Amino acid sequence: MFFSTKAREQKAPQGFEAIKVERLKSAIKDCGVQKQWNAALKLLRGAPSSRTKPCTVLYNVAISACGAGAQWQHALALIGEVGDTKLEPDVVTFNAGVAACDRGGEWGRALLLLREARDSGVEPDVITYNALISACGRGEEWQQALAVFVGAEEAMLAPNGTLCSPTTL
Repeated sequence: MFFSTKAREQKAPQGFEAIKVERLKSAIKDCGVQKQWNAALKLLRGAPSSRTKPCTVLYNVAISACGAGAQWQHALALIGEVGDTKLEPDVVTFNAGVAACDRGGEWGRALLLLREARDSGVEPDVITYNALISACGRGEEWQQALAVFVGAEEAMLAPNGTLCSPTTL
């Protein structure tokens, strides 16, 4: 299970800790831009030794970095870690995981993430559905892509240029 159903209290970093988190987030994000997912993971793993507590935001950028590097397995492992810690995954965590699955051609796993997110109370948004449609389209699963589109409409998310763009399908 990628998302725990346990309710957890989560505090945003404050003061100096917030500055350290922001710097680390920026460094991990830069690794993702350069598709250096391994360096991003090293930075995330090194956070406790630098007296920076890993938080959902740091995990989210590391998951995105793994996705950018076509490392969907590592992205999903990080989502599992978030669920195993005292941190609460959010829609950004989920969206980063779905995008990683999309880039890795893992449309089936992306759909499983949708179910896991819903089961844990994480509400998908337009970004979620767009990434799911893209993943299904990339896998040439047109019926699944259509079903996701219909699901977005049923969730009362107004289709927009992003959700309906020809490049998505």
